[in-house]
Amino acid sequence: MHLRQFLKTPVIKKPALDPEVFKNYRPISNTLFLIKTIERVIAKQIHSHLIANNSAYRKHHSTETAVLCVQNDILQAVDLGYEVILVLLDFIAAFDTIDHSILLTRREQRFGISGKTWKWLGSYLEDRTQFVSVNNLNSATSTVKDGVLQGSVLGPLLLSLYVAPLENIFKAHGINVMVYADDTVYHVMNEVPGMNIINKFADSLGMPVVNLNIRMCLFGFAPENQLLKAEFSL
Repeated sequence: MHLRQFLKTPVIKKPALDPEVFKNYRPISNTLFLIKTIERVIAKQIHSHLIANNSAYRKHHSTETAVLCVQNDILQAVDLGYEVILVLLDFIAAFDTIDHSILLTRREQRFGISGKTWKWLGSYLEDRTQFVSVNNLNSATSTVKDGVLQGSVLGPLLLSLYVAPLENIFKAHGINVMVYADDTVYHVMNEVPGMNIINKFADSLGMPVVNLNIRMCLFGFAPENQLLKAEFSL
């Protein structure tokens, strides 16, 4: 292996899943120790640019703090008599579909990451090759044109920077949002924005909406023996 090459190891997502089905595996990337050391130095500079509503890969933040924040917002709204609709968005294969040119432009324009750091990150993403190893058998190498390394130090942080614009998109429509890596939760009271907002979100990331898993939940109070009802669609 050399500095621009990395090994991908398929790791099954959950023990109960069928090991014969390819989609049940997550590709974990392994890089050289020297690269990981350099990544940790760069990561310290990137942390300060993460959005406040992103609970992933930040000190004193976790899935638990993200859930508590969303739960608190919902309970406060329900106490005030509102109906709350919770929408959960999850990009399919988010780590593998990041557009490098969009990411590089965003780092410079939105976060002010420029100079040597910007050039290094550009070099870090370009001309990379990968190969897969299973049971000590290695595949042929291939060039990586999109995505960031899942399992690396910088990969998750670069993904967080990539999805950062969603905060402004949702806030412009008065929507509360919480992000954890490629998982996004937004909740609104008494109304649901249509697909146009989700389209803006997907377009800003250079990803098609078909790459989205969308789920919705409704919270609120209803009279005794009656179902809580609301009309909404996406």
